[in-house]
Amino acid sequence: MTQTVKTMILAALTLLATAAAALAGTIQVAVIPATISGDGDSFALGAEGKTTADLVFDLSMLPPGVTVSGAQLRLVPIGRGAGSQFVRIFETGKPGQSIGSLSVGPGEAPVLSSGNGIADRLMQGGGTLGLTLSTQSVRVDRSYASIKAKASSTRPRLIVEWNDTAPALTQQGARLTYRGAPDDVTPWTLIPVGGARLTGMFAARQILTGPVFVGADVIVIADDGQGPRLVGLNPLKGLSWRYPANQPLQAAPWKYLRVDARGRLLAFRNDGVVTVFDGFGAQGPTGMTDHAIPDLLVSKRPVVSAGGMIAFLGDQKPGDLGNHIYSYSPLPGALALWRSDQTVGKATAPVLSPRMGDHLVYAMVDGPDRGLAIFEAATGLLRFPVDGQGAGFPQGSDLDKFSQFHPVLPVAVPGANGAQEWAYLAGYGAQTGTLEGYADLTLPGRPAQWAAPQSGAMSRCVSPPVAEGDRPAVICVQDKGLRRYDFASGKELCRSDPASGDFVATSNLIGDGAGNVVFWQEDTASSGALHGFDSACQWQFSQPLDGIPARTDGIEVLELRIAPDGMIYLVSTTQLLAIRLMTPGDRRVTAMAAQTQYAASGVLSFAGAQAPAGGPIALYAADRLALAGLSISDGAQVFCTARNGIGFGPGFRVEKGGALRCGFDRFEAPN
Repeated sequence: MTQTVKTMILAALTLLATAAAALAGTIQVAVIPATISGDGDSFALGAEGKTTADLVFDLSMLPPGVTVSGAQLRLVPIGRGAGSQFVRIFETGKPGQSIGSLSVGPGEAPVLSSGNGIADRLMQGGGTLGLTLSTQSVRVDRSYASIKAKASSTRPRLIVEWNDTAPALTQQGARLTYRGAPDDVTPWTLIPVGGARLTGMFAARQILTGPVFVGADVIVIADDGQGPRLVGLNPLKGLSWRYPANQPLQAAPWKYLRVDARGRLLAFRNDGVVTVFDGFGAQGPTGMTDHAIPDLLVSKRPVVSAGGMIAFLGDQKPGDLGNHIYSYSPLPGALALWRSDQTVGKATAPVLSPRMGDHLVYAMVDGPDRGLAIFEAATGLLRFPVDGQGAGFPQGSDLDKFSQFHPVLPVAVPGANGAQEWAYLAGYGAQTGTLEGYADLTLPGRPAQWAAPQSGAMSRCVSPPVAEGDRPAVICVQDKGLRRYDFASGKELCRSDPASGDFVATSNLIGDGAGNVVFWQEDTASSGALHGFDSACQWQFSQPLDGIPARTDGIEVLELRIAPDGMIYLVSTTQLLAIRLMTPGDRRVTAMAAQTQYAASGVLSFAGAQAPAGGPIALYAADRLALAGLSISDGAQVFCTARNGIGFGPGFRVEKGGALRCGFDRFEAPN
């Protein structure tokens, strides 16, 4: 075979059926507020001849191509002493057949429409949907909150559901991601490897925000002295593009980047604007639009649901009484959905429920009320505490003893009667901490619960998705060691050997597809070290890395983010840094597994190794790849990269149906 290695079989987009069961078959939801509902803060139906009212909805907020399984109109009546009213729903201009109805009680309780007609109409598509409300209850005068109602949670909206058929695991070339592209877990198996190497990937006068991952590109917003621009980088080639190419972006307070389910890049700015970049190609995005979100002032990362809803912790602005949790509708509408009734003080960043059909927003609150608050994502209704008041700690919790909290870690676990949702709450102080697990906190009754011992400071935890039939685990660094807990019982499955050393996590934990974890431990007296542990809590390596920035900007932990190609990224104020996990020196591989990376800082060679089918395999050598002795099976996909050469010799074989694609690393060099 020549040095030009040909691709034998490479699908542009391969969908893997070996999905983690906990992520499969999720019901998604989009909330579409009305854009027209009268001129005032309410509209009337029933009296004085006002027997009809019109609502208009912008359907561009609904992801294209979805199969709608349900849609309900939600209205909030005004007036406690008013009578009951029955309202029929028609598509505007088509009065012949009702597509739904509303049975409105005498109070002010929100009301949802019945019938399947709205969902059937949404499946026909179109840019907008007009609904006409009609009542024959002419002796009953009812008013309903309109799009100008002061409380955004009362405004008219469509709540649309569909079954998300996207796989739980997606492959694109040598990139693997779980659904939703979480950046603290990867399907790749990365360790045990024995070490890591740090690369200074990009430098600028200032890195304003990032990184995020779109396709093969790692993206930041950086100012090179000429103003801010969106910068796309390839981990093997360096700079791919700058956008705009010939002029800077607006000099705005760029704060956070998120990628939504449609592949659009959302840039959150602390001047009340979200800038959306879309149409990504080889030269970056082809479009850019601005959308006003007046409440947007954030110091913690927003979240974006699969249905496009945006939730964030809004910092206090002049005239406000405190911080609140906010939710906005999908873009391009970006209309206010709700604001938490209570102020939430120094709350944790909001996180979204992973359980199918139950869309919740979790936050640990430290304001006038302390504890956990769980909001219904579509409406903002408080689901926990169950009395609907403020925030609180679950019954039997000891978390009120702690002054600080980590963001909630929710985990959906499949079961015979549907998925359970466990929420893991962590409180900590300088020398103490605890982890508590609770099942289905929003359901009646006392939830199943457990608590870890209150010994030693507690890190943020991680729970990598598992294969069907396996039990999830919650992995944390606590009391100077790594600990692994059973998700439901809290049983300590393993802990690191004290003889391996004392460990403290000053970053988030990164988990791989085999349950291995890595994290950073800052050391003010030296460079600090990246630590790696396997799924049995056995220490694998501690790699000093000069150049990792100290946590100087008040952040709780150093944010590590893992890309679909298995590289770990972080930023300083002036650099984008990359960490590749690899074996120091030469490495000889004798057995191989799918969805696994094999990397060496020297020569990577093989002796009777057979690459199996079942998922991609990635090979990397900072020196040379010696592929003699490697056999690639039918259906196997192997991606290889080297800096100094790729050699083929006796024993190298690619069976019919196998695939090999190789290239050279023209960019990466040690920091």
